[in-house]
Amino acid sequence: TVKAAFFVPGHKMGRAMPSRIKSTLGDFHSTYRSDLTEIAGLDNLANPEEAIREAEILAAKAFGAGKTFFLVNGSTSGIIAAIVACVAEYRRKYPASKYVPRILLPRNAHMSATHGLVVS
Repeated sequence: TVKAAFFVPGHKMGRAMPSRIKSTLGDFHSTYRSDLTEIAGLDNLANPEEAIREAEILAAKAFGAGKTFFLVNGSTSGIIAAIVACVAEYRRKYPASKYVPRILLPRNAHMSATHGLVVS
């Protein structure tokens, strides 16, 4: 039997870790064998129903927020999502407004903020 992992993350349960990293980390690289995601029996970040959902609820309580969503792809997706959500909330709250919501950004803002403005 051949055991092959065709899911993310791409280090394939530790087997695809470069040997230099394995030798540097020592036995620590074995933790990658347990780094699994979105396969049968585990929760799905895009549609959490079990452990991830429970963790998001606990995080929301800890943050004092109504809801908390975990994200992937780093800060870029979070920045875009936040801008889109703010503009959508403005438009929901003031549907008859002739004003376009304004968002001020510094000139050195992350490029994803500009992308969020375009998408929104």
